[in-house]
Amino acid sequence: MINIISVGEINTRYKVRFKCPWCGCVFDADKADYTDNTVHEYHINIGDKDIVEERYQYCTKCPICGVSIWINEDDADYWAYTTYDDGTEHVEHVI
Repeated sequence: MINIISVGEINTRYKVRFKCPWCGCVFDADKADYTDNTVHEYHINIGDKDIVEERYQYCTKCPICGVSIWINEDDADYWAYTTYDDGTEHVEHVI
């Protein structure tokens, strides 16, 4: 039996996994199905220095109930879907 450990970049689409807080469904969205925005900059005071960090959020609508879902980039799960010419597909969690 062949066990695929990692898949290359051939026909790979990256998706973000969302969970709806209203109805509880879990779904993966392509880049065309969500928007990514810079929300604002955090000023963290460490000692006497201010560190500026940009944070991103992903936004989409639930396909079941239509509620807008916002998640931070640190909380997002990324998945790589690779399709082959024979109709099979491989899904891999991207860390």
